[in-house]
Amino acid sequence: MPVSLDVLLIGGSGFLGRPTANALIEAGHRVTVLTRGTHDSPSGVETMAADRGDRAALARALEGRRFDLTVDFVAYDSIDIEGCCSSRTPRSVAT
Repeated sequence: MPVSLDVLLIGGSGFLGRPTANALIEAGHRVTVLTRGTHDSPSGVETMAADRGDRAALARALEGRRFDLTVDFVAYDSIDIEGCCSSRTPRSVAT
């Protein structure tokens, strides 16, 4: 029996994120996209809007949420990854 994961895609509405979201949904996973809201999110995903540069807004958007996997398409350094992923997911990938 396949395992369904809760996946967070940071920057998931852009060039790399959109096809990744579609593939994950097709595989039966639950996908949440964290975006600044400058592009439409792929259909079938939950969308959360926040700018990762605004730490307070980011914390509010992610408050109480946990994910099985986070894929970060817009991380620039370890501080970006720690701000989004460290306590919310056991596994993360930065591209």
